[in-house]
Amino acid sequence: MTGINHLAYAIALSNLSNTYWAQGWYAEAELLHLEVKAVLARVLVADRPDYHYSSLYNLACFYQRQRRYGEADTLWHNVALRSFTNIR
Repeated sequence: MTGINHLAYAIALSNLSNTYWAQGWYAEAELLHLEVKAVLARVLVADRPDYHYSSLYNLACFYQRQRRYGEADTLWHNVALRSFTNIR
């Protein structure tokens, strides 16, 4: 896969998202992180679900820092449920 459907693109967006977060641009950081999640879902979920779980966990951390506790809790619950379900 190339272009916007590539792991390198997701990594670059994730780095930019973290930079935005550090600068206090929370809305912009969240939008980029949602895009990272979407790219990882398209590119890696079938082969590497751990990347997708990591993305969900990071988004939950964003929500917690913004005091959006309900949304963060829901994501953390989904990550835990899915990751334990996939343990072989």
